[in-house]
Amino acid sequence: MIDKECPFHCNASNQVFDRQSRTWVVCPHCSDYAQHRVFTRDSDIYKDLGFSENLNITPTLDFDTILPDYEVSRITPESLKDVRTACEELWSNLTQGILPSRSVCIGLGIKGRLHLLAYPLLATAYSAGLTCCPLLTATELMNAKLMENMELLDRVLTSQVVVLVVEEGSTRSGLHTVKGMMQTRALKGLPTIILTTWMINAVNVLLDRDTLSGNVLADPHMVLYKTGDQEKYSRYTMGILGLDNQINRIRVES
Repeated sequence: MIDKECPFHCNASNQVFDRQSRTWVVCPHCSDYAQHRVFTRDSDIYKDLGFSENLNITPTLDFDTILPDYEVSRITPESLKDVRTACEELWSNLTQGILPSRSVCIGLGIKGRLHLLAYPLLATAYSAGLTCCPLLTATELMNAKLMENMELLDRVLTSQVVVLVVEEGSTRSGLHTVKGMMQTRALKGLPTIILTTWMINAVNVLLDRDTLSGNVLADPHMVLYKTGDQEKYSRYTMGILGLDNQINRIRVES
């Protein structure tokens, strides 16, 4: 339960049993409590979700602030549109307490402001009554596993919403720790949201567009940079994204 003094004594997933509909529903008390904390900017809410209160962040998603204007001009319009749509749909669904149907990996390019996406996703999910693990990086997750921090690992594996950042400097071991965590959550029917500023080739071990494989790996939505006349993304990369290599080769505009 979000509020330890909840009068309805909801369960660990912030749900109570509705006798009329005979289904589990989001606890109305804890949902109101969470919304009050988020939208009044309770100083402790940032810490609880894994952020510093000194960051200029709000629960409202504004995609246009996530990427610098000078960086947008270097990105292919098709991939930018795909990433924007994925971010906005994900945020909109979380505001209604709706989880993604499978894990997702969003690549924001080398200059992406990850915190301006991560906080709105976690804050809105929390305010909708979903259980949330604090924001973690791949390195922090790997350290928690090495140090046998079972309390944190349990939250990672059981929370409804986990937003994890594959940050610059992550190691191969860190990537495989992320993959193992994502696979374990998927087997429990829980998706994982991965954010990164790495390019697709660096994180392809986490990705799989093919829906026939279920949701064990992450559905990729990655910005692609415009390439020169002699350069193109590999057929393997295009296959991960579900794109045709020749059609999607884009020359740098002069």
